[in-house]
Amino acid sequence: MSKKRRKDHDSFKDSFAQFNSAMQDNLLLVKEWITDIGKVLLPLLLVILVFITVAISLNARDRVEQATEEAKSVLEEAKADVQEVKETVFEEDAYPDINKLIYRYYEALEMADIDILIDIHSNVTQTELLRLQKMCEYIDRYENIHVYTKPGPYIDTYIAYVMSDVFLVGQEESVPGLSAFYICKNDDGAYYINTSELSQEEALYIKNVTLQSDVVDLKNSARVSYNKAMENNPDLSEFWADLSVNLDLAVSEEMALEAKLKTQLEDEMNEDVSGNEENPEEVPTEPVVRRVKVLDRVNVRKSASQTADKIGSAGAGETYVLLEHMTNGWSKISYNSGEGYIKSEYLEEVEDVSKIQASGTVTVITASLNVRSEPSQTAQRIGALTNGQIVDLVEYVEGGEWCKIKFNDQIGYIKSEFVE
Repeated sequence: MSKKRRKDHDSFKDSFAQFNSAMQDNLLLVKEWITDIGKVLLPLLLVILVFITVAISLNARDRVEQATEEAKSVLEEAKADVQEVKETVFEEDAYPDINKLIYRYYEALEMADIDILIDIHSNVTQTELLRLQKMCEYIDRYENIHVYTKPGPYIDTYIAYVMSDVFLVGQEESVPGLSAFYICKNDDGAYYINTSELSQEEALYIKNVTLQSDVVDLKNSARVSYNKAMENNPDLSEFWADLSVNLDLAVSEEMALEAKLKTQLEDEMNEDVSGNEENPEEVPTEPVVRRVKVLDRVNVRKSASQTADKIGSAGAGETYVLLEHMTNGWSKISYNSGEGYIKSEYLEEVEDVSKIQASGTVTVITASLNVRSEPSQTAQRIGALTNGQIVDLVEYVEGGEWCKIKFNDQIGYIKSEFVE
């Protein structure tokens, strides 16, 4: 190699070495810059990543909570929806738990166990409780209990129709009957008899069930059996007819007595607090039981309104215990196992029999003698008397053809030719 070429080669080598050294220095500077910048940026990036993660988590949780609330709402709406009324056939004694509830109910009536009766009902008013207590005094036993069920308005609810034979105290033959119950299930999964106020949807559902053909057939069958039993046994018929009247009177007297005792207790407490001298002892007065007579056949409703549900009807001449005479043109009466409402214009108050002076007595001389609400063969029958019975005579009416008598704390009329 020539000297000149060697010199050029050495010069290029030195220049490349200088360039390479400069590049390495620059790379080192860049690396140090990146390291310094990373010390600042990495924490910031981590904060940003954490923020994004938390935001996603919170949004997901909100969406889960929202979905949960929506699911709960759907479940509540599904629970509140009344089921569609379907033409299903009766299921006889199909549910052991419901049968057990019904048997327990009738056993409580037989044993007069009020605590059990309260326990298995959803709501028992004071009037209903008093009536149950008095009813127990007349019940000997129940036999031939059969439970016919249909689906109720909600899931796990049932409409139960119960056929039974009830033997009353002192009676050898039974009275066939049919009772209806609305059965529901509580939060503990136990069935109970629902006697609370029904919603419009529940009432309409139950009303539609009662119109189904097999329900109508069952009610007609029970009515035929009942009428046959009453026709074949006049004594039983009389006892049963008097039972409802006696229950109404007993309940009204008990309520009036409780109200009186409560008032007396409050008066005594007020006297003790005020320090007043005791008043002279007063002779307690007997509770006043007011009765009303139906003037014409009329509907009995659940509340004091023309649009309220009809719970039955009252025939002309029938009498009921008056619980309250209301200012809106309605009267509250004791009806069946509870209370009912009738327009006051269809009622008239019956005079207090205890204040009517008897003029003597008469004795029945025939096997069975009907007692009527008015001195007429077509008047409402309110009971019957049997041979040998003695009743208080108020007076002879209709030219002596009829006797006005005292009968079960009310006024009745019997034909004079059958007494002496």
